[in-house]
Amino acid sequence: MKPYNYSPIPFVRLLIPLLAGRILSAYLVISIPLYVLVFVGCLLGLVFIYYSRRTKYSQRWLVGVTISLMLFALGLVSRPHYIFESHLFNNTHVYSAVVKQVVKDTDDKQSIILSCSPADTVCKFYFKALLYVRNDSGSIGLLPGDKLAFEAQLTEFRLTGNPFAFEYAEYMGGKDVKGQFYVNANLIQHLGNNFSLSRFFYLTREKADEKLRHLKLGEAQFGVLSALVLGDKSLLDYKTKTYFSNSGAIHILSVSGLHVGIVYLMLMLSFGSIGKGKVGLVKVVAVLLILWFYAAMAGMSPSVFRATLMFSIFVISKRISQRYNIYHSMAITAFIILIINPYTALHAGFWLSFLAVASIVYFYPKIYGCLYFSSPWAKYLWALFSVSLAAQIGTAPLAINLFGYFPTWFLISNFLIIPILPFILISALGVVVLPFDFIVVRLIAEPLSAMINYLIEIVQWVGSLPNATFVGLQLSFFQVVLFYAVLLFFVVWQYLKLGRYLVYALLFLFVGLVSISASSYHKYRRQFLVVHQIKGQTAVSLTSHNTGNFWFNEPLGDKEISYAITPLVLNQELSSFQQHIIESAMVWPIVSPYYHVLLINGEADIGDLLFKKVDIIVLTSRLKSYQIKTLLSKIEEQKLVFDSSFSVSQSRYYQKQLQQHKLSAHFVSLHGAFVLINNCE
Repeated sequence: MKPYNYSPIPFVRLLIPLLAGRILSAYLVISIPLYVLVFVGCLLGLVFIYYSRRTKYSQRWLVGVTISLMLFALGLVSRPHYIFESHLFNNTHVYSAVVKQVVKDTDDKQSIILSCSPADTVCKFYFKALLYVRNDSGSIGLLPGDKLAFEAQLTEFRLTGNPFAFEYAEYMGGKDVKGQFYVNANLIQHLGNNFSLSRFFYLTREKADEKLRHLKLGEAQFGVLSALVLGDKSLLDYKTKTYFSNSGAIHILSVSGLHVGIVYLMLMLSFGSIGKGKVGLVKVVAVLLILWFYAAMAGMSPSVFRATLMFSIFVISKRISQRYNIYHSMAITAFIILIINPYTALHAGFWLSFLAVASIVYFYPKIYGCLYFSSPWAKYLWALFSVSLAAQIGTAPLAINLFGYFPTWFLISNFLIIPILPFILISALGVVVLPFDFIVVRLIAEPLSAMINYLIEIVQWVGSLPNATFVGLQLSFFQVVLFYAVLLFFVVWQYLKLGRYLVYALLFLFVGLVSISASSYHKYRRQFLVVHQIKGQTAVSLTSHNTGNFWFNEPLGDKEISYAITPLVLNQELSSFQQHIIESAMVWPIVSPYYHVLLINGEADIGDLLFKKVDIIVLTSRLKSYQIKTLLSKIEEQKLVFDSSFSVSQSRYYQKQLQQHKLSAHFVSLHGAFVLINNCE
């Protein structure tokens, strides 16, 4: 047995309590007394640490416990909690604001995150909101740091309520964005601007974007190049994103550790090893400047900042000592990120990036060492296989939980795409840095276009292969934790060579497999009736015993199905499902063992006897107003649902009509999807 020595990685021990405090703070309401208690506790802790020099060596562990408790407490209270008054919703006020981030920018629209304050209320406070700006006459051009004033109505983000679907309202809530404004550009008053790093990064990316547009690529080509080099995915269409996702190559469209790592490796090949003395110092400074220039060019998104900071710490660590510990460098990076942005602890990208790096660092040498090749090309391909597989080992459980599928042919796409990725990145950086009339840039343009075409064709081919995505395994958060416990105990067993840790790993694996089997059985017995929330559409689903039926008024687009319907199909592990288009049907009965549903899609003469046998009535907007009033006069105990084909204004109108009749109903456009769950026998 060789006990693990934590002294080379002190930041790992510092990171754990801070991370725990950050995560717990998301689920607690922090009160003023708690802030005071933490402040007093930290002061007492500092006093104890100061006088601990006089304590016996055997009691020094108390210092470590005290530091851990202090970091946990700081993590708990240092997450910003903005003051906000809910009466601002659905009322018009005058706001003063500062642009924090440009989310999306097109010719006539911008989506912007603001820090804003109501200017016409007594109490002054700031909160974050999303501003949608439209300018029919041309470009808007708002930038980070711009100071604005406008009069508008703040509206809440609405939950769709679609089972297991991505909720944009929750996503924005995780960023502490309270609501949204819709304002025309001519109603916004510009009050100047403040200098900010965000403004500098945004302008740097805009200049890089302008240089890349000189290449005169096609729309699809430029969209891929912009995403790959600058991290701007707004120009990609849904089909292109789907192909990249299904082929397991979606990670190359998000500028992150892979891209920064390629730039870093190119720099190391150019500069050679970082040594001591002044020459080594110059190399470190040059590498750091180029890495951060690329990060600025890519807009300094969280993933870019995270990767650049990590590689910067690697470079500095190598300068300080050739025997640096890469896990310690990762812990320092995570610690700094959590100090700068407390919300990061709740972002999936934070966990995926660190899990991928940690998994590559540990598993890559072991996988690569399994086989030996004498050919340089065979070594390169085997190394590529080993890196891809190592990264997937660490990220697969969380990725399956987040996305609901696993890209089956990811190794093929990585084999065919990643070898040309450095050439695309270096070529694009050359276009950005060098003058466009420089002969090298003109020579780069055609090969760069050919490489992007090759990349697009590969992902389309791999993404359209049979069984491109494996959806047979769905993991809950609890099951994800179990599988990471398996990995952790396996790694500990590999290091300490103690059999009990292998037993722990196998035990957690057994519990995980039992949990998956029990979950699948539970899903098999569960029946869902859902009236989905898809703006302007009729969509009803009934699932049970791993089969499903879906009713639509008209065929839905791939994007609508992917966001609203597919999550239910995946989560319930449906082996078969049928789609029914009811466009011409006036009345459509939906029968289950637990309730009878009547979908009324137009004018129909429904007999009283049939009406009384119905438990749930779903109405579509194809019904005329007088027809709805006639139906209301027949309602007794039936549950009434107005589907999402009714607009918000229509739903509010009929809500008032029902109140006059002393009736209630579920309005999908107002209340989210209508969901009933039963356990089948």
